Amino acid sequence: MKTKSKPHEKPRIGPTEEEIAECAYFIWESEGHPIGREDEHWRQAEMQLYLSLALDDALESNYETA
Repeated sequence: MKTKSKPHEKPRIGPTEEEIAECAYFIWESEGHPIGREDEHWRQAEMQLYLSLALDDALESNYETA
């Protein structure tokens, strides 16, 4: 998910649409393929991925300062 940026690259701010779509698909599958909950699954996937990136950043900062 998160990739280390190279010196000339901008740091990632959030997940890509492809990552969100893949996560939303797995949520949809895990819930038994319900119909009509696409928006809910998309928002849930976004939240999970943003939280995951934030946690990765926090852990990386703690590691670098230790």
